[in-house]
Order: sequence, then C-alpha cells, then structure tokens
Amino acid sequence: MSDPAVKIPSLNSLRFHKVGTGDFWQNSIPFMEAQNARYCQKMSVGDLFVLQISIKDYDLHTGVYKPVCQLVDDEGTVVQSFAVKQPVTIPYIGAYYHLYFSDNLDNHADGVYYCKLTVYYPINEDLGDWASMVFYSEPIYIRTHTNTVVIRYGHTTNDFDCIFTDAPVPDFALRIEGGIKSEGFTPGGKFQVFTDLDYEPVMLQGNAWTVYKWTFGPGEGMPNYMADKLNRLFACDTVTIDGVGWMRNEGAKLEPTREQGYPSAGWSIELLKVESETSEGFDLDPFTVDIDTVTSDSTLITCDKTLT
Repeated sequence: MSDPAVKIPSLNSLRFHKVGTGDFWQNSIPFMEAQNARYCQKMSVGDLFVLQISIKDYDLHTGVYKPVCQLVDDEGTVVQSFAVKQPVTIPYIGAYYHLYFSDNLDNHADGVYYCKLTVYYPINEDLGDWASMVFYSEPIYIRTHTNTVVIRYGHTTNDFDCIFTDAPVPDFALRIEGGIKSEGFTPGGKFQVFTDLDYEPVMLQGNAWTVYKWTFGPGEGMPNYMADKLNRLFACDTVTIDGVGWMRNEGAKLEPTREQGYPSAGWSIELLKVESETSEGFDLDPFTVDIDTVTSDSTLITCDKTLT
C-alpha cells in the first residue's frame, strides 16, 4: 500500500472526514441504534485553534500542494481563514512536510460552524489544471460555554505524526464537557511498614496521594471518536486541564457509561495531579494592600448558624 498524499493526525482536537469517502458522525450511526443522537464539539470566542497536517513531497516555496484552512458556517460561508505555517527547525520528516494552522477564534455569532480543509494539487502543471481534496470537521458549536474545561496537550518529542519540539508550533487545545464527581475521589498511597517481634508497627516510609476519576461528556453522552481523542491526548507527557497539570494513572483506561441502543456515552478515566499535593499553594493577589488597612470582614462567615 502506497503512502497517502495527505495525513491528518488523530491527535488533532477536531475529527475530519474526506468528502466523497466519509461522512459526519451523526450520519454514520449504526442502523440498530438511536438515530437522533447529536454532538457538537465546543469552542468559545478567543479559544486557540490548532491543526497539524502533513503532505507527502510538499514544498512550501514551489507550492506543489496548496492547503487552505477555513472556518465556515452551516451555509458554507467562510467566516475566518487560517494561514498555513511551517515549523522552522524540523519541517520535514521522512517523505512528509509538516504544516500547521493556528490562531485564536474571532468574535463569531453563536452558532454551528465547521472547519474546512482544502488541499489543491496539480493534475497537469503545464496546463495549470488543478484538483482538490476537501475535508470537513465534525460540527463545532461556538458560544460562551459553561461546564466545560480546556485541555492543552503537547509532548517533549516529535511523535504521533506530530511536531512538538519546534517552538513556534503551539500545543493542541480541546474544549470539552468535564469534571470530577464526588464519587471520583480515591485516596491512596504507598506505605512501607515494619512490624517488630511484639507486633508493634513502625512506619518506615509513606507517600500518600489521591486518584481522581474525571468524567467527560454532557449528560446525553458523546461519540466514541471523542473518547479516542481523550485516549490519545492522555498518551502525551504534558497535559493541563484549565492550567493544572494532570497525567493518566498507571494502567488507567477510559470507561464508558452508556445506555443500550444509544450511540453516545459518558467517559471516565483515572488521573493523577502532576504536582505534589503535600501542600496547598496560594499566589499573591495582583495588587498591594497596606497592612494597616486590613480589617476583619464579618461577611466571610457564611455558614448557617442554625445548624447543630
């Protein structure tokens, strides 16, 4: 099998299909399951958009291939264009040139949009005849979203068909519904205890930590391809959720919670905080307060005094 002309890494935050050979998820639900399931990936104005692709035998200067990335509304009207960029130090790996698009989302009206990727290529250079491959992302719902988190993820080496070590290339970003339920809290640790002849225990060494089970997806669930995105991004060695570092617990797998006959599911995975929790740190407030003006504030006491 020959190498493909264009590769879109699965680690990208958006899922694409090629027009003519694929379809949107909601049009691909197995016939024996509920056909009314819908899902849109979430983005908000100002969110970072990052897309990496690689093209075989591409040359940015001669323009043998011309990739164009655009954000379009549900009528196909272009509302934002993203300039193609090339890594500075490592643009070429094997037979493939790596390219990327990155920018913050403009101030678009609330609604459903799509990322459209078009790759133009010559079929007769002498006559100037060109053809194109067109790819569409799954639908993106742009608005100010609540109950979502932003996952930023990168890696210390170039892997997964992606470039990570070139400074201009930003980490990926994924906005998704997610959080930790009260039941998703499991204290644990590793402890070495010695018991003497009188069976009196002595703690030789102890290290306590907490395993957190994160749950992702809205109440009605999300498609399997979103779970695949999560599974892949948690293979990266640098992952933050709303700015806090997290890492997959050893051996942890994504676990679905689904209803029979319904194609969407909620997904959970055990994560560990990257930084030690032996202390709780607090940053200084971004202003200076004269210590002589600091007084007790009785409004800080907000508990219900009728409780016994």
